[in-house]
Parts: sequence; structure tokens; C-alpha cells
Amino acid sequence: MPLPDLTPQSQDRLWLVSSPLPWPLGPMARHAWLVVQLADQAPQRWEVWQSPHRSPLSWGHVHRDLCGPFEGMALWPGWRCGRRAWAARIEAEAVGETARQVAEFLNHQAPNYTHRNHYRFFPGPNSNSFVAWALASCRLAWVLPWTAWGRNYPIEV
Repeated sequence: MPLPDLTPQSQDRLWLVSSPLPWPLGPMARHAWLVVQLADQAPQRWEVWQSPHRSPLSWGHVHRDLCGPFEGMALWPGWRCGRRAWAARIEAEAVGETARQVAEFLNHQAPNYTHRNHYRFFPGPNSNSFVAWALASCRLAWVLPWTAWGRNYPIEV
């Protein structure tokens, strides 16, 4: 599925996006994040990153707009987004009320995410645990890829 056009639209939009992790884990593990774009607004990327407080819009490990909406993970450990990155893949998308509901949830609840100050690659909590929590909290039955390690980490909804 091609990456979407992000010029402001007349409808609310939501994407579940993933990318391989940096080498050597890339072929075996994926990093997931959510992109929301409310009507006539710029998109927002929401995710958990292994390093806390990496951008002006960070709450511990929870980050908004640390990277571009569809920028994949860097090919090599220690590099951030934008430098020789893996391609991002759209896993699911929604428009309308579902997108608005998730955007409102993220803007109000993500800064208070239970594990915002705790990160563990395996078994979690990690980026995939955060996305699974947001999807479950919004009653969205999307499935993360089986290579999204941490997606089944138990987090109270």
C-alpha cells in the first residue's frame, strides 16, 4: 500500500504504521506507531521510543512527532529517523469518527501512559505495547504484525 498524501484533508484520518528495527533485528522485529491527522491539520505521530525525552513533545518514553509521520526506523542502531531508514508500511487505516476518537484519546491519555517512564525491548513495555494499549483502549480490533515484539505485554486498559 503506498504511503498517503499528507496535505490537509476534509476528513479525520488514522494509520497504524510499522517499520523494521535497526540492524541486526530488522528482519525479525518491527516498531509500530500511530499517525493521526484531523481535518485540515498537520499529522501527528505517536510512539514510544527507547530513549526518554527526545523531543519537545515527550512524556518520558512517549513521543509525539519525534520523527516524520511515515519515516521508518534507521538502518543502524544509534541513528535516529531520517538517516538511511527502513521503509514504513501501513498496517491499517481508518477515516472519520474512529480517527477522531483515537486522536482525542492520544492527546489526552498518552502523556499519562502507565509505562511512560519504563521501557524494555523484550518482553515490553515498548513501542508495540504502547500501540496495543491505545488500540485496545479505543476498542479498535486492529492486529499488530506478529514480529511486533511486546504487542502482548499485559497493560491495563
